[in-house]
Amino acid sequence: MKNGFIPNMVHHSVGRSFSQILGVSPDKSVAGSSNPIVDGANIIYNSGMESIQRMRSCAFGILRKPMALQEVQGLFCAENKLGVVVKPMGGKSVLVCMESGEVVNSFLKAQYPRVHEFFELLKPWEEGDMAMNRLCWVYLYGVPPHAWQENFFNLLGHHVGQCTKMEGDFDNCHRLDIAKLQVLTSIKEPIHRQFKGEVTLVRSSVALEGVL
Repeated sequence: MKNGFIPNMVHHSVGRSFSQILGVSPDKSVAGSSNPIVDGANIIYNSGMESIQRMRSCAFGILRKPMALQEVQGLFCAENKLGVVVKPMGGKSVLVCMESGEVVNSFLKAQYPRVHEFFELLKPWEEGDMAMNRLCWVYLYGVPPHAWQENFFNLLGHHVGQCTKMEGDFDNCHRLDIAKLQVLTSIKEPIHRQFKGEVTLVRSSVALEGVL
């Protein structure tokens, strides 16, 4: 290591533009630059102590169920915590922003009974607290008409995560080409799955594609 430089890593410091950090001028294409962006490159970034201190006024929470943000925000309003803002981080993880670190500690010590109804975990934010999963929409193609049922979609969705929502006309079945599911998943890469099997005596091949 020389002058703090780590080979094969991209350094990032506050006050520089993203293009300057990566050695790419705004009017240059990445392909034509002398320092092209490499997929999967490690990045070192110093956010500064001011940002860390600001995060000290936040709590990190994991909800018992995803998509409960409005209910949780309403809970804090009901407790006269109007300065509290709940921000989604991905999946069931949220950042609960308060006025100061003292407010965070006093709130957690108060042990509001209803808080446990919504949170699996709620604690002061620490470095490293990040979402471990994400909500993702997936599309299903090639589903046999006689298998157009919630139970079947749940079965396929559980191969990539936990089904949290379905969009489909299961009663009237006005369209049978695409089914749309929302899943809670820990898979980070793009989701592509192909299922082959038998659905009530019919050989089938069902494709599952994930989108952000």
